[in-house]
Amino acid sequence: MSKNKITEELISEQMLKLGYDDSKFNDEEYVQNKVLEHYEISITNEWTNGCSFYMYEESTSDGYSVHIATHDPSNISINEDVNYYDSDFSDKLVEAITYGNHCDEIYIDQPDESWVSDAMSQLFESIMENVEETANDNLIELGYDEE
Repeated sequence: MSKNKITEELISEQMLKLGYDDSKFNDEEYVQNKVLEHYEISITNEWTNGCSFYMYEESTSDGYSVHIATHDPSNISINEDVNYYDSDFSDKLVEAITYGNHCDEIYIDQPDESWVSDAMSQLFESIMENVEETANDNLIELGYDEE
């Protein structure tokens, strides 16, 4: 039986060794960089035909704004890709990053929108849960006891 107990400090140290700083949850730039690094994906606000997913605002012929989230901007489905509000865009971005099937670059016309940081925070939290579990497992392998 080991005399060393796993503590929050030890877990934080292990997470740092794995490249994740759990004290930076409120640092939006750090969070976004870690998420993009983890999923091996990038975000651009420069339109190219080579992006894997597109999220942008468009105007209708009568001057209303609609929000588009699509894999193929040349073949937009009104029912699936067009939204009157951007309130679901955070979930659509999470889905594109998590289940994007080889999604390597996402076009977002306004990457500083709050729904982008909301999505990044949600993904970062999920990543950090897995990293914390890995850190805990590493400590057990090193002979530490769970509390």
